[in-house]
Amino acid sequence: MRPDADPRDHILPSLRRLGQFSGLALAGAAIAALVGWITGLLPETAPTRPLAALCLILGGAALYAAGRHAAGASPAGMQTQAQLREERDRARACLNAAQVMLLVLDRTGRIETINRCGAAILGHADEAALVGCDWFELAIPPSRREEVRRVFDALMREEASAPEWYENTVRRADGSERLIVWRNALLRDADGRIAGILASGEDVTERRLAEQQARAGEATLSAVLDALPVGVLIADADGRILRDNAAHRALWGTAPGLPGQHTGGRVGWWPETGQPLRAQDWAMSRALRTGEVVRGELVECQRTGTGERRLHLNSAAPVRDADGSIVGGVAVEQDVTERLAQERALRTQSERVELALDAGAIVGTWVWDLPTDHFTADARFAASFNLDPERCRTGLGIEAVVASVHPEDKPRLMAAIAEAIGRGGPYACQYRVMRNDGVYRWIEANGRVEHAADGTPLRFPGVLLDIDERRSAEAERDRITTLLRTFIDAVPGVVYAKDRAGRMLIANRGTSELIGKPPEFYIGRTDAEFLDSPEDAAVIMATDRRIMDSGEVEQVEEQVRLPDGTPAFWLSTKAPLRDAAGRVIGLIGTSVDVSERKREEARQALLMREVDHRAKNALAVVSSVVRLTRQDTVEGFIDALDGRVAALARAHSLLAQERWTGGELGTLAAAELAAYGDAARLSGPRVVLVPDAVQPTAMVLHELATNAAKHGALSLSGGHVSLVWIRRPEGGLWLDWREEGGPPVPGPPSRRGFGSEVLRATAAQLGGPVEFHWDPAGLRCRLGIGAENLVGA
Repeated sequence: MRPDADPRDHILPSLRRLGQFSGLALAGAAIAALVGWITGLLPETAPTRPLAALCLILGGAALYAAGRHAAGASPAGMQTQAQLREERDRARACLNAAQVMLLVLDRTGRIETINRCGAAILGHADEAALVGCDWFELAIPPSRREEVRRVFDALMREEASAPEWYENTVRRADGSERLIVWRNALLRDADGRIAGILASGEDVTERRLAEQQARAGEATLSAVLDALPVGVLIADADGRILRDNAAHRALWGTAPGLPGQHTGGRVGWWPETGQPLRAQDWAMSRALRTGEVVRGELVECQRTGTGERRLHLNSAAPVRDADGSIVGGVAVEQDVTERLAQERALRTQSERVELALDAGAIVGTWVWDLPTDHFTADARFAASFNLDPERCRTGLGIEAVVASVHPEDKPRLMAAIAEAIGRGGPYACQYRVMRNDGVYRWIEANGRVEHAADGTPLRFPGVLLDIDERRSAEAERDRITTLLRTFIDAVPGVVYAKDRAGRMLIANRGTSELIGKPPEFYIGRTDAEFLDSPEDAAVIMATDRRIMDSGEVEQVEEQVRLPDGTPAFWLSTKAPLRDAAGRVIGLIGTSVDVSERKREEARQALLMREVDHRAKNALAVVSSVVRLTRQDTVEGFIDALDGRVAALARAHSLLAQERWTGGELGTLAAAELAAYGDAARLSGPRVVLVPDAVQPTAMVLHELATNAAKHGALSLSGGHVSLVWIRRPEGGLWLDWREEGGPPVPGPPSRRGFGSEVLRATAAQLGGPVEFHWDPAGLRCRLGIGAENLVGA
């Protein structure tokens, strides 16, 4: 076939001859192949493109059937078979020119036929070399190979029907992948059994990529449009809206979904005349109708729904195609309602400045010609700077102007002037200047430096404001602020303020001492961030949130662990912090350390319980003492009872002195034996008895001393007693009482007196045994005190 020949001129006769040899069915398939080939030459965008692929499949099926028919011909028809093969080869050559992949697979998935386009798509130069290859191993990516093979096998077993079309990727010889759209047809043998599959595949990789890029471009355009602060509207040539952005919908108060509406269906007026805008008057309508480019046209528009009137600057331009025909338009709208109001306000402000000049709020104006250093000012400026009004009118240099500026402020002023001249634009500076009355007053100079196009400084006009009273007020404010901070730091306890989120804004020295960290550590942080105890922080923040939410002042007790881990109790008064509008913006609070008070209250409560307990015990003991005291005379009874009650009283005094926390044994023994001076010798370590053991021990010592004074070592001059206490290895104490220098002891008494009964009863109460040894040289007594009756044992 000649390179310049039309393939259709050759394929049509071939297919007709194939029809003659193969019968009507094959001729129909051949004709279908012809239609497929012709439509296959159409551009991709042609609406018959899907039909082309289907027809190519049918044509390929005809070729496949022709090949099968030729294979089964008799020897007598060899010439006919040769002609058929020639026509088949010619048809295959034509089909090789198709721009789609034609593929025939047998039942096992091996390639029986593949055209040149298919080989090229797979990255192979010779399509014949691919015949017999396993299609799945050759072209299906490993990640999808099993899945595609399973579908193919199901088709071959007729367990599933062939889909009309589907997409999947194929692997090229270089390892890259291409996206193919397939259309399939099952091939059957003469008995109607499935012999394989014929597929037509089109490489849509670039098309899909282009579609993705188009979608990305569309998304980018939408994002750009929605990011613009002005409304944008795009319409077709008939004025129907194609798209707009969020700002445009916000301007008009409309919801998304405008496309299809007409741009002229709006309500508006000409601001100058109040006349309604007709549909053809809108900038977009004129751009579409006449090609006019409209820039910054002011119109008054009515928002949809609310009916509110807003002032818009409307701009529009036509969109033209390559031939210059108008195919659409673009409009840009900007709401300038507030800007125009501001401009009106500026004009009003300018008028007020003039009035202020007349009223004296502005105390001078100046214009400084920078290239010539020619400074002119009005009479009020001259009075403010203690200058000659005539010289200010005719002009003078800047050095003469600033001569009356306070020496401390002048360097700062000159630096501000130089900086403003260098950059151009606004200028402001506050400083003191000597007036014509010889008094320095604060003024504020405001001006603007004007530059030429090349950046050369040209003019420097400005005004003077008298701010002396304001500066005095600011100085007073600063003084009060400093005083307040000093006062806050001097206030005992904790003073602080927090924002709505619970972050610390300000705090005094007491706060730092409580937290154990400097202000820079906790300012700007919440309790959860700077307190060491998460539990304490959670309780405090919950209380703060409740107070801020309720808006009520509360007084609460809070527990905070000190830096050393010791729990401390604080009485906090907290109130909402409000702004000028009354909104709660945080919390202020003061806290006083009441830890000692809490401990004192606990001690008082314990003391009251202990006093009540001791009083009951004392009454019981006194009752027992009275009941058990036996004497022959009333006077003896009174003396014995008085001594025993006095012993109880001394024990009671010791307990009260120690706040009923216990009694030191040495102190108790010294008090009970004080009446005998050096005749009573004490020795032992420092030991503290629990409260319940103090009075019984006092009674024991009293009875031993009384017995020694009446019958033992203390009854004679030169006699003495010793009391020694030592710790027992198993815990507790031994009290050893020894008498020496008294009358000989004849032996144990014939009867038990009160003292003996007290000693034995006390032994059980104190948790230890009592032993008596009646040595002739003097009585020895050993009394045990259990560990449970010792503090800290």
